[in-house]
This record gives sequence, structure tokens and C-alpha cells, in this order.
Amino acid sequence: MTSTRIGIGSALLAFALPFTAAGVATAQPDTAQVETSLVLTVVSPDGSAKSTVLECYPSVGGSHPHAASACQELGAVGGAFDSLSADPQSACPAVYDPVSASAIGVWCGRPVSWERTFGNSCVLRTTTGSVFAF
Repeated sequence: MTSTRIGIGSALLAFALPFTAAGVATAQPDTAQVETSLVLTVVSPDGSAKSTVLECYPSVGGSHPHAASACQELGAVGGAFDSLSADPQSACPAVYDPVSASAIGVWCGRPVSWERTFGNSCVLRTTTGSVFAF
């Protein structure tokens, strides 16, 4: 009778495990496995604009020339563009020549619409690293 109880207990456990694992996966999705595709744009003081596409999942790429490092830097801050930090080793001239940067698309399945104006292109580069280096 004891072996029957162990057999039934094992069968119930084997039956329940897939459902338990599915519940955990649903509660905490792996954000690295969710679509990430962004259109990044920089507008110069003269009004000219240049754009690129950054894709981080399902594959790293798009037209961004430094896609791998840009995805890594954004991933380190959870896709929060305002959390990208300035390079403490860099010094920029105090010349006001504003540039605007924007990002529109999807980061880890969440919609993104971000825009910020920087004092000049040096400040943009040192603050956003490789994300807007195109």
C-alpha cells in the first residue's frame, strides 16, 4: 500500500509541475525574450535629421552601426533612456548648439515614446553612449 501511495504522489507531482512552471513563467516573463525595436532620431540645430533602427530582440541589429553595445547599454537601465548616464571622463565645450534625440517603438514589449534636447552633440554622445552614436 505504501508503494501505491508513493506512485500516486509521484504521478500527481509529475502532473502538477508543468502547471507550476507555467504559472511562474507567466508571472515573471523573461523581458530579454520580448520584442524590442526602436527608431532612433537625432535632429541637428540646422533642422536636418538622421535616423536609424535598433533591434535588440529577436535578433540584435537593424541599421544601427553599434547595435550590440546600444542594446547592452539600454538593457542595463531597463530601457529607461533618462537613466543612461554621462561618461564621467568626458568634458564637453560649453557651447549651446542644441540637438534633439528621440526614440519611438517598443522596448521589451512596452511602447516607447521618448524625446530630449541636449545642449550640443558632445553632451548627447557622452550622455547616451552608443545608443545615439550613428
